[in-house]
Order: sequence, then C-alpha cells, then structure tokens
Amino acid sequence: MSDLVIEALAQELGPLGLRRSGQEFRRHTESGDGIVVAYREVDWYKGYSAFYIDVGLISVPWLEWVTHAEQPVRPEDATVDHAFGHYQVGALLQAQPWILRADNAPEVLASMRTKVSALVREYLPLLDRAVLIDKLRSHEGIGGVINKRGGLLILLASRGIDHEFVELFSAFKTKPEWLD
Repeated sequence: MSDLVIEALAQELGPLGLRRSGQEFRRHTESGDGIVVAYREVDWYKGYSAFYIDVGLISVPWLEWVTHAEQPVRPEDATVDHAFGHYQVGALLQAQPWILRADNAPEVLASMRTKVSALVREYLPLLDRAVLIDKLRSHEGIGGVINKRGGLLILLASRGIDHEFVELFSAFKTKPEWLD
C-alpha cells in the first residue's frame, strides 16, 4: 500500500514543485535551501500499512551549523533530521501514525494529502531567506521550528556581522539556554 501513499503525495506535491526520488520529495532553491518530504513506514502495526510523513525545512546556514562537528552534509542529501523546521505528520499530527487499509484508503489518503500540503505550503515562502528571517524576527510560530532565536542568530551570522547580530548575540551570552 505504500505505492498508494507515494502516488497520492506525487499528485499533491508535484504541482508545488517538489520532485520525487524514491520515497522522498524535494524542492531546493539556488542557494540550497529546500523542503524535503519523506514517507516513513512503521512496523509495530502488524497486518496494517502504518506510516508517517516527515516534512522538513532545510536552511543551508542551519545545516552547516548542525553538521559542523560531523561529516558535512550537502543540501541535496539533507534529511528531515537536519531540518531547521520538522514535522512528523500522522493521523493526529505527531501522536498516531496513519493506518491504511483497503476499507479506509480514500479517506486516509485525502486527509494525509490535506495535512502534508498545508505544511508544505506554509514552508514554501520560507525558502526565501529574507522572508524566513522576517518571520523569525516577528516571533510568529513556524510549524516544527523549535529554536527560533538560535535559528535567527545562525541566519544573521550567515549574512555577516551587523548591529542586529551583535545585539542578539549579546542576549545569548546572558541566556545560553536559548541555544537549546
């Protein structure tokens, strides 16, 4: 049944500019920032096809920062584990995987497409770094982004040291927990 899920994702994500590679879909900008959507089957629901869809927002400055102590990861090889923003989309957001059976396939696939498409559409404008930085500055929520201040600091540093970076970095010196 994974083929049904992958095909449903292809129909939904293709028009949004994401290209399929195996069980993943990707879209990258010229700078390397991107969105990755990955099918992940779970095996603890024996007899059913159970799965999550992982959706990640890849930011090259963030990717470089989170992998600096490891082997560097090219943006086109980044997974949701390297993502600046990451959601594991299930039937009840992250709490429960989708359960796909012959008798519920149309409903499950329609609901999955709607949730995944909404998150990808939220991430698409954020592929423009200026838009992402403005969104982080505004303290508005960005789906799946946990460390907004740390992300803003890293994105500002990637542009060079300026007054805004110095002010934010000074705040970090007094509140290092912001990097968690």
